[in-house]
Amino acid sequence: MEAWKQEATSPANSSLRFQTASHLSFTPSATGGATTYVCYDPQQAKYFHFGPFEYEVFQLLASGLSPSEVLNQLATLGIEWTEKEILLFVQSLLRLKLVQLASSAPQNAPVVGNEKHGPNARGTPIFPASALTRGLGFLVCPRLPLFHADTLASIGSRYGGWLFSRAGLLLWTLSTISALMLFWSHRIDFDHSLQQLLAPQTWPLMFAIWWGVKLAHELGHATAAKRLGVEVGEAGILFFMLAPVFFVDVTDAWKLRQRKDRMVITLAGIYVELLLASCAIWFAWFVPNEQLQHFALQVALIAGPGTILVNANPFLRLDGYYAFGDLLSIPNLRMHGRRLLGGWLECIFLGRASPKSFLDPWRTWVASLHAVCSICMQVIWMSGMIVAATYFAQGFGMLLALAAVILWVVAPLVIWLHSLQAAEDWSTVRPRLIVLTTLTAFLIGAAGSIPSPLGRTVPVVIQYHDPQLARSAVDGFVKAVHVRLGQEVREGDLLVEMDDPELRVRREQVVLESAAVETRIGQLGHQKNQAMIAAERQRLMSLAKQLAELDRQIAALQVRAIRDGTVVSPLVENLLHRFIPRGGVLLSVAREEQKEILASIAAADLESYDVAVQGARASDVRLRGGLWIQAIPALPKPRMSDVIPHPALSASAGGPLPVVLTSDSAERESPRTSLPRSQSTFELDAETSQGVYAGQQGVMFIGDSRSLWHRALDHFIQWFHDTP
Repeated sequence: MEAWKQEATSPANSSLRFQTASHLSFTPSATGGATTYVCYDPQQAKYFHFGPFEYEVFQLLASGLSPSEVLNQLATLGIEWTEKEILLFVQSLLRLKLVQLASSAPQNAPVVGNEKHGPNARGTPIFPASALTRGLGFLVCPRLPLFHADTLASIGSRYGGWLFSRAGLLLWTLSTISALMLFWSHRIDFDHSLQQLLAPQTWPLMFAIWWGVKLAHELGHATAAKRLGVEVGEAGILFFMLAPVFFVDVTDAWKLRQRKDRMVITLAGIYVELLLASCAIWFAWFVPNEQLQHFALQVALIAGPGTILVNANPFLRLDGYYAFGDLLSIPNLRMHGRRLLGGWLECIFLGRASPKSFLDPWRTWVASLHAVCSICMQVIWMSGMIVAATYFAQGFGMLLALAAVILWVVAPLVIWLHSLQAAEDWSTVRPRLIVLTTLTAFLIGAAGSIPSPLGRTVPVVIQYHDPQLARSAVDGFVKAVHVRLGQEVREGDLLVEMDDPELRVRREQVVLESAAVETRIGQLGHQKNQAMIAAERQRLMSLAKQLAELDRQIAALQVRAIRDGTVVSPLVENLLHRFIPRGGVLLSVAREEQKEILASIAAADLESYDVAVQGARASDVRLRGGLWIQAIPALPKPRMSDVIPHPALSASAGGPLPVVLTSDSAERESPRTSLPRSQSTFELDAETSQGVYAGQQGVMFIGDSRSLWHRALDHFIQWFHDTP
């Protein structure tokens, strides 16, 4: 298929245009879904074999495009050819007398094989500022090759190639399955660490782990390729919307005849990451240190679910996509699918001819369905990247966002419009396009006035309802702790013993002083000095009151439960020998079947929240972990405050509320919410309470009377305000 690369000796001029002979005919040939094309030249009585990419380039040349314009068009189709490869292919076509130099660019390009290639008959569908698009492409995703990785791949293959043998696969299978079973059976033990994995303070460590894991990912590709005899090309780094992404060139893997070998190389990175994730889970289980356990679980999160959701995703153009296309035997799956999808949409809305597919019928439907899913995924993924870039890079991020919108939306739209104008059926398509554009503009405008079908979200957190906060009645040291986290206690049970030596010394002093006063009263009785006796008796009564108060305080050193419940304080064991000031909280006792929801309501959401309260209907609440419950909202407190209502809601702890640091009267910095918010609490029933845990964050959905445009504007203003 690529023999022409070796036969050519000198490239052609990239600005020339070519025309093809009208007598050439192409016949598609599908073998296992891999479409190739047989070209027959009756004048030479010869047959020529074209692969799908060569056929695509030939068709573009036949439409009157120059090689440089073909290069730009291939980039929009996702076909990764270089300019040199196109020029060498053109020279091979010239030598074989399949094309010839055109005296001038043709106005209407001949159709290859005497038939249009579906509804996408091309004229000159090139974005007018192709140099601009190349510049924007470099801005959005600069690619920096660093070194030739073949030597490194040889070292990896020598020492780690056995991982891709049958013994290595058996080890990988046992490790992965056992790690999954371990995690599932002990997920409650990992729960505390898992809750802190995505907290903002862990982001620097997470980024460092991500770099290390992705380096191992690319080394896996290189090692597997070298083990199967494939030469490894350059390795480096690219910055996609400022996000660093490592790469290694193993494109020669497509020269392998066995599909199994190609898929081994394609999935090698995911294979290595899942092995790292399983080892990390086992390490987290055995290591006693909490910080090391947290580190290992971060590795497991990034190398496990992270790589499955991203790298293994068949709808993103990463490892999963190439493996999926190779599994279905559909080379360049996205090109086929999007061409078919676009053709069918043009057929439905513009009345053009149905798209012609060179795939098997079932593969045609699979490719089309894949195109729908991949476009939806790409919109979500790219939108997230744009938001992240503008959030973290601010001004430069907004410039990147503008470049991305031009590159991913404006440029393809202009190219599509050019292709329509150059098509033979433009005169019939144009009225339909005008009607479609008018209808689309009307629907977009109507969206600015109709109520939003989406709901508002209110941050919520689960907490215990009316817990007993066992406080220290006096200043003192914790002498003994008689309970532990999760222990059931009864009313009157001893929880904590405290000690205050100074308090006991004061009691002894009062006792001695009381004895001295009694002796003094006896002496005065013999002297019959009634006035002095009355004064001393008043003093004795005062000392008796002091002694009673001291006895009460000493008795309060034994902190007891005032209700039945469960000890819910997580750090009970750390209380021993600590000094607790008067009024300080020692621990909490609550009932698992008595919990409530604390809602933090922004000023902009108060009106909609009041409507939800007046409706007296249960609202949906989605908690972290994917749990959905229902609760009836209660009236909010009358006053708003910038005090953080619950530590779990603070952005510094991974919550949704942005915070700022303010100085109090003692000139100490304390976090506050960026804007005042109202609060509301409402109880949960016993069954729901036992299915959730205190500190679990989530959002409550309430109705929204705003229009879609108003809603989008409010979100933008809120985002702009919260951006640091």
